[in-house]
Amino acid sequence: MEKTCPKILVMFSGGSDSTMAAFLAAQQASTVYMLTLRRFGLFGMERSQVNYERLCARFPETRFVRLFDRFDKEYREVAYHDWIKDLARFGFVTASMCGICKLGMHWKTIQICKEHDIHVVYDGAAHATRKFPEQNKVIFLNSLTKLYEENGILYDTPVYDLDTQRGLYEAKLTPGLRVKGTSKDIQPTCSQQILFASLASLYLSRYTFEEYEQKLKPLFDKKIDFMRGRLSNA
Repeated sequence: MEKTCPKILVMFSGGSDSTMAAFLAAQQASTVYMLTLRRFGLFGMERSQVNYERLCARFPETRFVRLFDRFDKEYREVAYHDWIKDLARFGFVTASMCGICKLGMHWKTIQICKEHDIHVVYDGAAHATRKFPEQNKVIFLNSLTKLYEENGILYDTPVYDLDTQRGLYEAKLTPGLRVKGTSKDIQPTCSQQILFASLASLYLSRYTFEEYEQKLKPLFDKKIDFMRGRLSNA
């Protein structure tokens, strides 16, 4: 298979969506950097090794580079900058810790791309989970794409509209057609995700999804602008 890109970095949790993103990256790039980021409060990140090894076996002609790093510092900065003012202005939206956590990941990812001269990033964001800010184009992804562009990086969500579980099963990379939410699921866990999912469901029981998106978008625009300033001064 002819490669069309020298290097792609995949934000790799080991779950179905990021594994499918890595599967597509391996078809396009000669070298695929598999980045798994950790911080206090995230559990099970070591399980990502299972699907990493499956991908290495599936694509022996592709050079995979395994990267582990921590983003505690970036997470704290983006989470707690102007926290009191944000709480007064945005209310419960400041509890959107899943999206804020992912912003810290993206901040760290941009730094790592610059260190390794990487100009393409694949992320496993998916339309089916767009209730979470980090998976939503209106709230998060459109503004984030611009931030990557400003730093000389193409950010792509190649599995956004795909059935990743079916794709991985048909590629013989997973043992079953449906693994999400089962004992075979390799996705890391986070207690804050469970809390935010409950808050989001409560809000959506009273308001439309469009109202929900417009409620969250200003906070994430502000957070991304903060990251923009920090990256430009680095």
